[in-house]
Amino acid sequence: MLYLLFFFFSPFTATVADTSDIVIQLEDEFIEGKNGHFFELEYENLNDEQDRPFVRFKVDQKFSTAVSGFRYYGETENYSEYHTPINVDIYSEDIIVISFDDNMDGVYDDRDTIVTSEGVRAFSQLLFKHNSDEKKDLKIKCQIAVELVNSDYQLYVYYATKSKGEIEISGKKTPIYFWKSLGTFDLKVGKHGIKRGNPFRLNKEFYRVTAYNPVANTLTISRIGSDEKLYGTSKNLYASEVLFDEALAFHNINKSEVADKKYHVLYFWGHWCGPCMSKMGATSNTLNALKSDIAVYNVSLMTGNYDDEEIIVRDIVSDYNLPDYAVIEKHSITSNTRPFINLFDNRTYPNFIVLDSDYKILYLEDDADINFAEYAATLE
Repeated sequence: MLYLLFFFFSPFTATVADTSDIVIQLEDEFIEGKNGHFFELEYENLNDEQDRPFVRFKVDQKFSTAVSGFRYYGETENYSEYHTPINVDIYSEDIIVISFDDNMDGVYDDRDTIVTSEGVRAFSQLLFKHNSDEKKDLKIKCQIAVELVNSDYQLYVYYATKSKGEIEISGKKTPIYFWKSLGTFDLKVGKHGIKRGNPFRLNKEFYRVTAYNPVANTLTISRIGSDEKLYGTSKNLYASEVLFDEALAFHNINKSEVADKKYHVLYFWGHWCGPCMSKMGATSNTLNALKSDIAVYNVSLMTGNYDDEEIIVRDIVSDYNLPDYAVIEKHSITSNTRPFINLFDNRTYPNFIVLDSDYKILYLEDDADINFAEYAATLE
């Protein structure tokens, strides 16, 4: 049995003057010892050309698994779905051959033949090919480890890329970093954690991340003018009206139907979510009791792990008489099919978010002292 352990860690580095746009060159280093995701794969028993028996692990994880955090700031649509295929061939507990198909042409390079009785640790860079004419390559540092445990082989792949450094503005230096994967991409600026998509303060000025280039390994932050709205995903920040409109259009909701609403309520749920389903009757009663000047969006996340999943969701909406706009969102590696989920960076199910008519975030249940039913009673 094969266990693959994946994790990314990444702060970033730069020293700059006090300008509106700051491009930060990231410097990566490998770290280990962090817990991450486990992937379980089978290995197969084979014989080589000399009829010597060996077992082979095929390491070929999807792009979305390896670099999920890139999706928020980076361009990912044109990258190949899978990274560099790797074969790990184990002839015995002390002879291991690792080969890489860097060009993804089916030809493996026997880069490393390791003789060991303690397992093996080999450093490498996994390669993602770009599918456009630009021919860009994205390389991720990793470490491969093979061990024989209780007569069974275990192979771990550590994606542990840490970029760290500091920004210097008006003579003041501030360390800043972020996690590249695990679906978060949250920032750490100085000692303060910043939720993904939110602005942060440096030297009494607010900044936001405006671009991330995984190929050039740069991150751009831009200063926010004092007369600009602060957009983000936390209470008292504003949701982007442009992105909200795009979500409406994606789900074929006519903006004119909701333009005059006093509030917008988004209910994030999933049919696979136990707490969502156990409360669905009460939730429906609360939502149906809202006033007519409140627009309700029931945002259901499909996992892709069930047959006829959309039918399942539609039946729940009908059976529980969920009001107004029932929209279904799902994961896709090639396009944004989760516009509402991505706009609010929603990671909690069930969850309720309330906006006013200017798209200011008034309430998030996953960060509130009272539940949505109690808060809904205060909406006038």
